[in-house]
Amino acid sequence: MTLLSAIAKSLLCLQLMITTKDQWQLVAVLRQKCIDDMIKYIEEDVAEAQAQGESGEIKVAHYLFIMTFNLIGNLVLSRDLVSPRSIDGQEFYDAMNKFMKWAGTPNVADFFPFLKWLDPQGIMRNMVQDMGQVMRIVEKFVKERTEERKSGRKKTNDFLDALLEYEGDGKDEPDVISDQNRRTIILGSSPRSSLSAALF
Repeated sequence: MTLLSAIAKSLLCLQLMITTKDQWQLVAVLRQKCIDDMIKYIEEDVAEAQAQGESGEIKVAHYLFIMTFNLIGNLVLSRDLVSPRSIDGQEFYDAMNKFMKWAGTPNVADFFPFLKWLDPQGIMRNMVQDMGQVMRIVEKFVKERTEERKSGRKKTNDFLDALLEYEGDGKDEPDVISDQNRRTIILGSSPRSSLSAALF
């Protein structure tokens, strides 16, 4: 287990331990909001397609992707990460979609390790580029939150607030979490954390 995943897990456990019944009910409200938004996006897109004379067929995976990322975004950052109607949301969606496509592409360098440094298919180069775009968007969200906190806006007590307030003992863990590590923890608190950490 890496230091970053250990910190992320301790913060997550701390957040779960101090979670009250009201906060659990809030999670149910957030889930319902994400489902309602997904249904609204589907209805709007179907109506728009039919108005243009198209059949109105939809790609369910696209909307499930949006809903899932928005649920995670609301739990971690108290905001939607992906919106079909916003530029940042579309950029985030496109970059994550490309990154996941590259991550799932068979890489000849995995079978012939001596080719790894050549990156013959450009998979690693493209993954780094797309993940860099995602990291820039997440950094923008973090900066916005930092500015909100400086202006005295009420805390949301989400995972990002816990990351921003983190103070380690300086022995087994860092005193504070760097911006780079904060972005990696936000994006990589899942089994993909080692991949995110390896890329950055």
